[in-house]
Amino acid sequence: MDTKRYGNFTSSAIWKLLTIATDKKKFGKPALTYIQEKKWEIMIGRSIDTESNTRVTLWGTFVEKLVHEKLDTSYEYFSDVRVAHPTISNWTGAADCQTETKICDIKCPQLKTFCDLLDIFKTGDFVNLKKDYPEYYWQLVSNSILYRKNIAELIVFVPYDNDIPLIKQMIENDDDNDKYKSIYYAPQSELPYLPNGCAVKDLNKFEFIVPQEDKELLTAKVLEAIKKLNK
Repeated sequence: MDTKRYGNFTSSAIWKLLTIATDKKKFGKPALTYIQEKKWEIMIGRSIDTESNTRVTLWGTFVEKLVHEKLDTSYEYFSDVRVAHPTISNWTGAADCQTETKICDIKCPQLKTFCDLLDIFKTGDFVNLKKDYPEYYWQLVSNSILYRKNIAELIVFVPYDNDIPLIKQMIENDDDNDKYKSIYYAPQSELPYLPNGCAVKDLNKFEFIVPQEDKELLTAKVLEAIKKLNK
């Protein structure tokens, strides 16, 4: 199966296919736009997204490397490996890591999102994640299907103050360090971190059993979108 990112519906953006129009039946505008973008990518043979190198995006990507060092050895990392659905074309995903029983995604968000997610975690109800962060929820559902796991885990991380020098040192030693210069040269006050001694944990996890009905709903939406993609 084709595992490239462009021209395929991907776990990271697949939530758009769950948006609906005012008639509660047809695809909503975000879904239709997403399908059209995939048509364009197939037409030109490359991704049309060329605006991914903002400091916020780069932060989330790079700091994930520090999370790997903080998780135990039961986690296997492969975020650079993209997989495809075994039987449905144009459906791919790249989870951050997995354990024997769980598919996992790591987020290193800005502080407002971090605090909001912690409030959701405290409720212990995945429905709140589904409602407020559909992009995170449906990414996990999609990857649970692609990687054949029934348990999903969202891992959320914001470093402590004393981790910032370590992150900048990691950037110095990175082969692609010029890419992350907007983080390296940023004043520490402009970076998301928790004060040393903060009562809040830097690394937080939330797991849930992925409902079978949501797997079936997402699969149906992807199949419907593929029909439009191929017209």
